[in-house]
Amino acid sequence: MITEQEVYEALKNNTNVLDYGEHEWDNTWLRDIPDMTKRLNEYGDRLVGWFPLTTPAYCCGIKQDIGIVAEREDGSRYWCHFMSELVEKYVKRYEGE
Repeated sequence: MITEQEVYEALKNNTNVLDYGEHEWDNTWLRDIPDMTKRLNEYGDRLVGWFPLTTPAYCCGIKQDIGIVAEREDGSRYWCHFMSELVEKYVKRYEGE
């Protein structure tokens, strides 16, 4: 079972993941660290880290400039578009700043 601390550590440390697997369209589980932890535990996955996108995606005018990478129990990986500015906010909030 993954903990919020482990999710926080994966977000805090840009692992610049090169093996990021397939693209997953559903990124609604990336709302905050508790939601990420809950979803990862429901599926038995773990958060690997994130990587900067060469070309950002725009959804509803929102710039999504990173890919969040998770790994399934079988070792296969998937990634979702996300915003680096929100990751920074999550980390600061978790650190209590």
